[in-house]
Formats: sequence, C-alpha cells, structure tokens
Amino acid sequence: MKNLIFIILLLLFPPQVLAYQEVKEKDFLRVAVYKNNPPFAYLDEGLLKGLDVELGKLLAKKLGVDSHIWMIGADENMEDDLRNAVWKGHYLGGGTADVMLHVPVHEAFATNNKQVLIANAYFTEQIIVARPSSTKGVGINKLFSDHKIGVELDTLSDFFLLGTQGGRFRENVIHYQTVSSAVQAMINGEIKAVVAPKSQINFAWG
Repeated sequence: MKNLIFIILLLLFPPQVLAYQEVKEKDFLRVAVYKNNPPFAYLDEGLLKGLDVELGKLLAKKLGVDSHIWMIGADENMEDDLRNAVWKGHYLGGGTADVMLHVPVHEAFATNNKQVLIANAYFTEQIIVARPSSTKGVGINKLFSDHKIGVELDTLSDFFLLGTQGGRFRENVIHYQTVSSAVQAMINGEIKAVVAPKSQINFAWG
C-alpha cells in the first residue's frame, strides 16, 4: 500500500517538481539506488538484486514505463548524494535520476533540501547489536568495554561507537568493509558483537 501512495503522489505533484511528463516522454524511469547495500541493492553473480531494485521496477511499471536502475556510491553526506544523483548531477557526469530510494524521511532534513521532494517512507530501519548467545548475560557497556566490536567503516554505527561516552569504546572498534564480513568475523570468534542495521545483519546471517 505504501508503494501505491508514493506513486499517487508522483502523479499529483506538478511536472516541474517531479518531471512526470518528461518521464513519460522518454519512456523510462531512472531510479538511483545505493550500491553494495544488501538487502536493498547489490550484485549477485552479476545480477542486480534487492528490495530497492524491485521497488524501482514496480514504480516504473505503475507509471507505464521501463525502469533504469542506477547504482550510485555514497558520498560524504546525504546532501551530497541528493545533489549528485537527483537535482544537479556529479561534476564528472552521469546525469541525474528521476527518483532516489533509501533517502531518510525527516521533516528538518526535507526542509533543508528544498531542491528535492522527500516524502513517503516505505521502510523503518533499526540499528541493533548482534552477539553470540554466550554473552547474553553481559551488559552492553561491559561487552563493549571488554571485547572487540565489529562495524562497517564510515557508517552511522561506526560514528556512534567511536564517539559515544567520550570515545570509551574506541579502542575495541574493529572496522570492516561490509556488515556481512563483520558478521562472519563474529561467527569465527574474532569479535564478540556487531553493531549495524537490523536488515543488513539479518541478510548477512542468512
């Protein structure tokens, strides 16, 4: 139902905002998704898969056009990503998307980024701590103080752990390129916890 609400809004807003007529004329919807972002967008044996990929295809289908899924890399912040992918384009070229998925829906953030329309959240993310059952009786502060903790590099989880409580846990933070590799390290006994989005931990856990 949330998908349909988003599509209705696409049709209700004027063409100068969402370029609906332009989409119909060119006969395809270009959808920006973050690459290497399972379970939302990722390559599996050369095939593009994920929830955002399928949602992008559904949006295009509802509009009666083809879908062009465009995988983008994350820049320094979300404002940069919106500028590069949606309303201006990267200085190296590549064009812009008609729709970008996995953008946080927050009133203040939307107000500060008036070049784009941000609306209709379709997913709620949670940051969780995954840990072996053997540590069930150990408090989080003690777990983080006494053991190595895995996080994906340069993510919200990473920034939080490095800065929280005056950097108390900084020395125990181990960086990984992906959540999947952090989860595998925990399974192998190399670390005692992983802090990451619940969706990515569930995907990595299989």
